[in-house]
Amino acid sequence: MKTNTYTLVLVTALLMCGVFITLPSTRQRASAASLWYVAPGGNDSNDCLSPGTACATITAALDKAASGDTVILMPGTYSEASGEVFPINMKPGIHLLGSGRETTTISG
Repeated sequence: MKTNTYTLVLVTALLMCGVFITLPSTRQRASAASLWYVAPGGNDSNDCLSPGTACATITAALDKAASGDTVILMPGTYSEASGEVFPINMKPGIHLLGSGRETTTISG
């Protein structure tokens, strides 16, 4: 009887350790939110991950973004003339942040 109890306690302890060991690795797989940049004069082939490698259109940045990400619009005008496609289809959970009412214009 003692052997069965000892085995049960040992197996339970090992299983609990296994659960605690796997929990941190699950958290590590969650990705951090990304920032995506858009600027007039950018290029939609860029990675859009910095002002220097910004996309040209809001649409291109939104295509790369995922829920929780933020698309940052650098100062300028975003219109069909600059290559923007309207209507702009926002994905759920993505934040769109302009550089200011006076400096960022979406004209569609």
